[in-house]
Amino acid sequence: MSQESRKDYITDAKLMVLYVLLKYSDEDHPLKKDEILAKVNAEYLYRGSIPKSTLDRNLTAVRAFLEEKGDLFGEFQCGTKTNKERMVNVRIAHLFSNYELRYLIDMVSSCDYIKIKERQQLIEKLLSLSSVCLLSEYRPYLYKKPVKAKIMQTDFFKNLKAIHQALKECHQIQFYRVQRDPDGAPMYETDENGNDRLYTVNPYRTVFSDGFCYLVCSRVPEDGSEPARISNYRIDRMSDIQILSDKGIFPETSIAGAPKNIDTKKYISTHRMMWSGTPEKVRFRCP
Repeated sequence: MSQESRKDYITDAKLMVLYVLLKYSDEDHPLKKDEILAKVNAEYLYRGSIPKSTLDRNLTAVRAFLEEKGDLFGEFQCGTKTNKERMVNVRIAHLFSNYELRYLIDMVSSCDYIKIKERQQLIEKLLSLSSVCLLSEYRPYLYKKPVKAKIMQTDFFKNLKAIHQALKECHQIQFYRVQRDPDGAPMYETDENGNDRLYTVNPYRTVFSDGFCYLVCSRVPEDGSEPARISNYRIDRMSDIQILSDKGIFPETSIAGAPKNIDTKKYISTHRMMWSGTPEKVRFRCP
């Protein structure tokens, strides 16, 4: 297919107006109509340009479309403080506000257990949920020379993808736990015989607590009996996760001692820093 024929696919000016508003505007960066027209004609892939006389009609069409379908694109906004209907200061309020995205970006950037390249890729995806204005603000921050992480890094996203697939399909998983050897290099956790310890668990849900992501699960005993309790493992400390497609999970509500309607928030609140085990209530007297 020639380049010219590919260009002919985009012929609707309304699509280009919507594209420009999504790409270049947000709540903090409205566009004047002359700016919209210039950016539309610069981005327009169809031969020719959009007449200025038709811009208001295209903006009105985009506005009507977003009033009905804004659940995917955001809210059309325009006007002044005294006249909200006037077709000036046109912008789209994206589904995620810039301060919400900054919060998520700061969370991702602080996760040293995620590889630097994967963190940058995820942040770029978050930035794409707003206008290029936010990207330009964060680009120096995104690509500044990072400090070498002191935390051991594993294939976190690969682990997370496998776990969520197992959760969706209600299958057990197997994995090895990773720890550091005396020299600081990663190694598998071993059993009392010096063999790599293989864990088999029933996955229930993932939670984020104290800066780390955990899998709440129950460990399958080696003799195949019913799990005794609910526990959790840090996902960035897992390796070689395998989904056991022939093994369905043991229901969490059937585990002895587990609440009939187990609550993840309650589990987190009673297992500070996600230490596993049975919580005990204690009382102190401070004279």
